[in-house]
Formats: sequence, structure tokens, C-alpha cells
Amino acid sequence: MSMTTCPDEHDLSDTSQINGCAGCINMHLRDAPQHGETQDRLDRILVWDHADDFSEREEAALAWTESLTVLDRQTDCGPLRARLREHFCDEQVAAPIAIVGMINFWNRPATSFAYDEHGAVTGIYIVRNPDKLVGLA
Repeated sequence: MSMTTCPDEHDLSDTSQINGCAGCINMHLRDAPQHGETQDRLDRILVWDHADDFSEREEAALAWTESLTVLDRQTDCGPLRARLREHFCDEQVAAPIAIVGMINFWNRPATSFAYDEHGAVTGIYIVRNPDKLVGLA
């Protein structure tokens, strides 16, 4: 796959996997082959930094995506941003901030949804008591 813009389906899938959003993961994994992605690379998206499947350009985008998703006070975004700028123009560097932010925004409530085997929402759950989930139709 040739990444001409940033982010791509890798970044969207990676964000949703980090956030544990099953419905979003299903959606992104269904869309990825339409963008030329292979199943082998999708299988290794969570271990991209330990696999040889991704180009330096893709790894820079994935590292940036993870820094926008996993908020760690110890992360120095300067080197990540510099690495990203080696491969992408300013517009392409700015895009993930908005797009990954939106994916994070949708992942948060979507993790409370119940899904069937096809990825369709079958219920929404809220926590009223920390020991018990209460389902809403």
C-alpha cells in the first residue's frame, strides 16, 4: 500500500484497537482491503514496531497516531513530530490530529455498545453501579 496522505486505514485501525472498540475495528478492517491493504499487515498492526511489514513512512505515522491516542505525560511529541515531517508535508501532519481525535471521540462511547457477530449495534450499556452494567435498548 502506498501512503500518500496521513492518516490511513492503519492509523484508524490502530487507534480503534488501542481503544478496544470492537465495532470500529470491524468497520476499519472491512474498509482496509478496499484501500489496498493486505490481511497479513492488518494482522500485525498492533505490533507494527516489531514487524518488518511497514515502511519508515508508515511507522512514523503509526507512532504519531499512538501518541495522539495513548496520552502519556512522559511522551515527548517533538521527536515524533520531527520523524513524521521527514515523510509528510505540514497539511498531512495536521490531518491526523483532527482525524485521530475524531476516532478517539467515537471510540469512547462506542466501547459501551453491544455488537452482534456482524458488527451491528444490539444495545448500549451504561455503568450505574461499578459492579454491574445496565443495558439500554
